[in-house]
Amino acid sequence: PRNVETGRYYSGLNYWITLIAQLENGWNDSRWMTEKQARRRGGRVKAGEEPTEIYFCLPGGIRKDGTPYINIVASHFIYNWEQIEGIPHAPELPLGKTFAPIDSAENIVAGMPNPPQIQHFRELPYARYRIRHDLVEILELGKYIPKERYYEALFHELAHSTGHPSRLGRFTKEGVVDLHKRGFEELIAEMTAAMLCDIAGIGMSTIENAAAYVKSWADAIRADPSLLLRASYAAEKALKFIVKEE
Repeated sequence: PRNVETGRYYSGLNYWITLIAQLENGWNDSRWMTEKQARRRGGRVKAGEEPTEIYFCLPGGIRKDGTPYINIVASHFIYNWEQIEGIPHAPELPLGKTFAPIDSAENIVAGMPNPPQIQHFRELPYARYRIRHDLVEILELGKYIPKERYYEALFHELAHSTGHPSRLGRFTKEGVVDLHKRGFEELIAEMTAAMLCDIAGIGMSTIENAAAYVKSWADAIRADPSLLLRASYAAEKALKFIVKEE
């Protein structure tokens, strides 16, 4: 999802707010704008359409217990392209690099700095990251149908590996012992994997699974609204580590 006027992609918390809004409403277009931006283009918001609220945040720092806090600077209301009328139709343009989507996924894996070892198996109950050995274990590519599921699983495990003490240090070599923290780590990994799939150009094949996973946390997020904020913050850091963004 991105702003139609600036071309800037939404990231962190706003990535998930806009993406889930698209899925829930059946909007196929990933472009968004404010009401003012629509008017500047000669359009208007359709009658009865409700806006989506997004947030502009700045990192606030690190608490004494090691957890990050974020200062919310301001919120804005935006509308999906499909909620606007009066603007001449402009089809969604293909985005990203020119190589095939699966090649782009391979390039992400190959370009990860300080990567864990990846070992493939013909038979394996599930893909997993073994912290003590800094090792990703996953089924061979041919075992996944469609093959995009392979990269979704691999990205998930690579996201876990960013928590290793030699990378971002979310956990120790002994792993994540507390069950609540372990579940939170799974949320971080799933969010990171979804964003990597998006970058690789295979997001349309995998995003519904990821969004359903994030939505399964809805009750916990309602009980603690900062949960999604903290998870998206950690996922953004993991994403930037894997794709070497500053």
